[in-house]
Amino acid sequence: MEPRNFKRKTILTGLILLVLAVFLLAGCGQPQETAQATLDPNQIATAAAQTIEAILAQTDQPVVILPTGTQAPAAEDTATLAPTATATELPTATLLPTATATATLTFTPTLTFTPSATNTPLPTATPTIGVLLSGTSLGIGDGFTASAYGFPANAEIDIVLKKQGASASVILDGKTDSQGKASAALVIPANAAKGEKWVVEVYTTNLSSKVSAVSTVITIKDPGASAKVVVSSTSLKAGDSFTVTVTGYPKEAEIDFQLGKEGQAYSVVLDGKTDKNGIATATMVIPASAVKGEKWVVKVLTQDLVEQVSKTSPVITITESGSASGGLVTVSGTSLRAGATFTVMVSGFPANAEIDFELGKQGQAYSVVMDGKTDSTGAAAITMTIPVSAVKGEKWLVTVRTTELISGVVKTSPLITIID
Repeated sequence: MEPRNFKRKTILTGLILLVLAVFLLAGCGQPQETAQATLDPNQIATAAAQTIEAILAQTDQPVVILPTGTQAPAAEDTATLAPTATATELPTATLLPTATATATLTFTPTLTFTPSATNTPLPTATPTIGVLLSGTSLGIGDGFTASAYGFPANAEIDIVLKKQGASASVILDGKTDSQGKASAALVIPANAAKGEKWVVEVYTTNLSSKVSAVSTVITIKDPGASAKVVVSSTSLKAGDSFTVTVTGYPKEAEIDFQLGKEGQAYSVVLDGKTDKNGIATATMVIPASAVKGEKWVVKVLTQDLVEQVSKTSPVITITESGSASGGLVTVSGTSLRAGATFTVMVSGFPANAEIDFELGKQGQAYSVVMDGKTDSTGAAAITMTIPVSAVKGEKWLVTVRTTELISGVVKTSPLITIID
């Protein structure tokens, strides 16, 4: 009985191995994430079959493989050998290739600009007390503002404009406000000269302890740097009138308009004054003695400045000669108000002759008479005034006549209309 039991146990072991192989084959159909070292199910099945065949080969009795749970027949029964189980080779599980992640390393260079350190100066602290100016490069007659700050509140002060290192030229009284501030409008005086350095000093006058401050330096510009003289025409006949315009001169300065042949003494001189913008105009007349082809100019110069400004107009070419004995009388304006002053200009009269200037309403007796004398060129000029009794719309004129000549010369000006 023992050999049979051994064989039975051996066969049972082979069957178990066979079932295990089938189970493993069924499990191999599932995808594997990673390849692992395992027993080959086909090898296990083959080994099980070989074991069963080896056992059968060692016995002369047929072996019956019973289903599980069946009672084996008695030992004396003849065992019937069932057909040998043929191990069918199951398909080998194919290991799918593991997905390979291919990393692509891309190097993108980054250009970083690092600016060099800049030594930036720190802002300068504002002084607690001082004098600020609206301009530090100024010309004669230029106005500017001086502003004091940081002074005691409601203090009496003097604001002084002066040449640096010199005594005061202009002194203004003032008073600070509740915040210790004050300002004043000042003008560079006529006695300033090009290139000089001027300052504004502010100081208290009613405190036991004087408080003062000085402005930055003001540099005086060349007063004639932008001065210019232009004429309304550069081609004129003898006796023609024209306009002279002055720009860029010192403000509100006394000036002379001088007309004459180029390179010679001036034969006509008119007084004038620039306005607050340094501008002035005058009407002048080419003398009747002028000869065709001659070159005439107008020179304009300041009268009362330390630094005189003198500029000359473009050349005026005489296109037609005049008559030395004809004479001409012109006026600086033909539309004037009662009480207005104007200039009367004479040319082409006899040289060094005594003359009268007679002003009156057209067609009536003259109400104003002034004496005069021509120069060596037969020219003369004088300033006259429209009487305050003149009425709007009236026509006035000036007659100029010689007084000592047997054969006198009498000429009349253009009409002057009285306006409001």
